[in-house]
Amino acid sequence: MWLDELDQLVQTLADRIKQHGHVLRGNEYATRYALIDPLLAGLGWNLADPSEVVAEYRLGDSGDRKADYAMLYDGEPYLIVEAKNLGERLSRAAEQAGQYALTTRAQYVVLTNGEQWEGYSLGGPGNKHVFHFNVNRSDSAALDLLWLWRGNFKGKTTQPKLHSGSVDEVPVSTSSTPPPLRPPPTTGVPLPDVIYTKGMSAPRRLTFPDGTTKDVSKSWASVHAETAKWLIDSGRVMSLPLCNRNGTHLMHKRPTKKDGTPFRPGTARQVRKNFWIDMNFRPSDHLRKAAELLLSCDVDLNSVRLELH
Repeated sequence: MWLDELDQLVQTLADRIKQHGHVLRGNEYATRYALIDPLLAGLGWNLADPSEVVAEYRLGDSGDRKADYAMLYDGEPYLIVEAKNLGERLSRAAEQAGQYALTTRAQYVVLTNGEQWEGYSLGGPGNKHVFHFNVNRSDSAALDLLWLWRGNFKGKTTQPKLHSGSVDEVPVSTSSTPPPLRPPPTTGVPLPDVIYTKGMSAPRRLTFPDGTTKDVSKSWASVHAETAKWLIDSGRVMSLPLCNRNGTHLMHKRPTKKDGTPFRPGTARQVRKNFWIDMNFRPSDHLRKAAELLLSCDVDLNSVRLELH
């Protein structure tokens, strides 16, 4: 998965801070060159394209104030990135976020010193904190960084809807739409037609709409887990937490329930790095949870089939 490449970039930057922090501290330009530019580029921003990113962007009619980076959409700044030198406290820079709302139409501001990254949504009754990341924090994952991925700001047709939520609603896919489906498989029983009865053996194989097949003969829990993995690997998980109609967490970046309490010890499973599901269910419930996962990603249940014994 390409998230692994982003993880590696974050580790490279963490090593750079450790080895060269004494040079970067107190030097904004060095911080931008060594830490900020590489991460923005890794998140898809083309810093060399003035139609997309303008450095030292003039704010207001007077032009006496400049933003370090202005990310443009249709020629207008949509996201402003304010850079500080490594080690500088961002609380001092936070006051600038409100000023941008008065001098530009930008809807988002990100403040960073190369190690810490903080994002704010502008306008309304105040500036809402919507994004945070720390290169050197073990509890910060590449998954969290995807709030700042270029595709979430500059879509092909419309402005992104992924940035309407809170800091915990993290976009995780690089695709604005799921990949097209192939003709559905014809072998096996469509998922909605499978009715579990007590003592029923686990199915042999699980077949997804793109032709991917998984061995699920070990247990009914495998149907649940393999469905989660396929949704992630095929780019259909667009944001976390992934919930059912009742708001129950079906998948999240951490093993917690809707109310914030952790999953029962021993039942949380990390199906992919930073993707967690709860496995504390009976066989029939694993089948239901697999169906809920598919529905939450707009996958037709009849296009998913189980080969039974």
